[in-house]
Amino acid sequence: MPAFECFLQVPQTIAVMLLFFSFFAAPLLGKNKYYAPLLEYETVRIRGMGGVSVAVADDHQALLSNPAGLFQIKNNKFAVVNADGEINQDFRRVKNKTSGLSDKDTPENRAENNSILSSIMGQYSRTLASNFAYYLGEKGFGAGFLYQALGQIDVVRPTNPQVRAFGLIDSVLSGSLSKPIPGVRSLFQDQALGWWGITLKFLSRQFLDKSYFARDFASLNESALRAGRTKGETFDFDGGTFWQLNNPWNQTLGLTVFNVFETEIDPTIGSLRRRLNLGTTIRPLTGPPDRNHGHGFHLEPGSEAGICPAALPCGFGWFALNLPRIRMKSARGLAIEKIGDIALILD
Repeated sequence: MPAFECFLQVPQTIAVMLLFFSFFAAPLLGKNKYYAPLLEYETVRIRGMGGVSVAVADDHQALLSNPAGLFQIKNNKFAVVNADGEINQDFRRVKNKTSGLSDKDTPENRAENNSILSSIMGQYSRTLASNFAYYLGEKGFGAGFLYQALGQIDVVRPTNPQVRAFGLIDSVLSGSLSKPIPGVRSLFQDQALGWWGITLKFLSRQFLDKSYFARDFASLNESALRAGRTKGETFDFDGGTFWQLNNPWNQTLGLTVFNVFETEIDPTIGSLRRRLNLGTTIRPLTGPPDRNHGHGFHLEPGSEAGICPAALPCGFGWFALNLPRIRMKSARGLAIEKIGDIALILD
């Protein structure tokens, strides 16, 4: 075997060893580990595609989903204000009901509080606000700073209802690098070009997860809730790979291992959970080749699945199907776009 081919086998061997350690050996060493809630960020575009991101990764989402995809950035891009917000359907109802709780300790008030909480059992209020400032370079480098605040209120314990307050405030500073894998490889009998990528991230988290009796919750103020938060920080790595297949479907494959070292944020918050996401997309274009740019129908289905390490109590993750994205362009340049999506959650 030529010396160059021997050299190429080294990173592949290391990658296989790393994956083996991540998903088989490491869980046995830390199977009693307490895990923190997942850090999840999705752009509006990715949410509209059912969460398929590791095999797309062609914008700033790549910094937190698959750093290998940064090679697709052809021009320098940056944003300072890139805000997003979300309020769920039950937010107003749950907020109004819990705001009407009484802090008086009388039989009448206790009965009324229990009645209020029973009326919203199974519902919850959820708010999410974020801003992701980023820089994407044309050489496969990117950096970002994410600030994200999540708040949720729901009712637990049907026999003796309590109000559960859950909150996360995450500040994430990340730097990512993408490089090509030398040579042309063969995947599924197709020629393929590959890239690998790595992300170093620093996470600072403020965390709250407490349950309160109705009258105790009614007497709470913002200062008391803030005082109950726990804070912690940690570093960790994500690693990914991205492949473009040379076939009529213009298929792409993506794989990312998140939180390789499962570092601990804080003993009371827990550790980052290691997980692996694998996704694929196809972009078939109909019509003759000279109509493939802006004309005809563009179909972009995709799917993505996430799994947790072996020997750990966790769900399968998710399967997302991105239904056809159809673009039509008239002779005068009027463009119409329709996107349909389905996401199936498996817990």
